[in-house]
Amino acid sequence: MDMRLPLSATEATKLFDAGTDLITILPAISTIAEANEFISAGETLPSWSDEDGIKLILNQVRTSTSAQEKKVWEDTLISVPLLKPGEGMYEMIGRCGLLTKSNQCADYDNRPRICRDYKTGGDACKDLRQDRDIAVPVEITQKSI
Repeated sequence: MDMRLPLSATEATKLFDAGTDLITILPAISTIAEANEFISAGETLPSWSDEDGIKLILNQVRTSTSAQEKKVWEDTLISVPLLKPGEGMYEMIGRCGLLTKSNQCADYDNRPRICRDYKTGGDACKDLRQDRDIAVPVEITQKSI
């Protein structure tokens, strides 16, 4: 299922290495060394959702040469508040490479933050599945006595 994901550089690499088809929309800046053109020593890692990051994305919207490219950047701007410092925005094309044939995560204990925050059968899950016309799974809860 194609979807945008906020991921750290480590998470993106792990998913890519597992066979996930990822397109980088906004690269994750995971170390001070990678961010040295943006910040001074001792400062915190930049976030795409801070003022400077938003200005860069708005510039991409303004300078887009096609309607399709402009739409990509407009959608990115909407997604930016989901990003934490050190995360980038990636588009996953198709299935996650960590999912087994039985739809279980092959590395559940070390899954990306987005997967940890995403409750199966929760509101976000239902919204996403309804938008894509996919059956909504039944939420499994413990029976109370």
